[in-house]
Amino acid sequence: MYSAKIMKKYLAKFKKKLKQYFIKTFWNKDKKDNKNILNTQLGAKGWENVYLSNPEPLSVVKSEVAKELIKLSTPSAKFIEMGCGSANISAELAIAGISVSLCDFSLPILKQARKLFKISELPKPKAILMDISKKLPLSEDVFDIVWSSGVLEHWEDVELIPILSEMKRISRK
Repeated sequence: MYSAKIMKKYLAKFKKKLKQYFIKTFWNKDKKDNKNILNTQLGAKGWENVYLSNPEPLSVVKSEVAKELIKLSTPSAKFIEMGCGSANISAELAIAGISVSLCDFSLPILKQARKLFKISELPKPKAILMDISKKLPLSEDVFDIVWSSGVLEHWEDVELIPILSEMKRISRK
């Protein structure tokens, strides 16, 4: 099982790449003040406005984050993405043959993520409606890799401790 130190180091390693990806993807270019929408507390409805567009089918692994996660994988690995949003990276993991589960606090976002898997002709992922800031309704040691992209920066460090503890609890590593 990963210690909190290892998880923190792992998360820090990808922080720069993830930030670049999300700024490139979600920068609000229409606003004169150029505020990044990631730095606002949108809530479920606000995030639905971001993620509920028509997804395009995926067929190849392009994301550097997905490539790094694949390197951590084994053939029978089970992954869960905490706060899946569009689930593009998880879909790329599924393209590579990884068993993927998705969780988000918005049912419409989960439905949209499943739609991406369907139109990309990927296995239907398990979708779990839950708030990752609460105790997770999952057993211990269920997943090989528990990960998140563009989510954890929305909490203060003190708020992250229970979230990371829960991620560690449900992870086998």
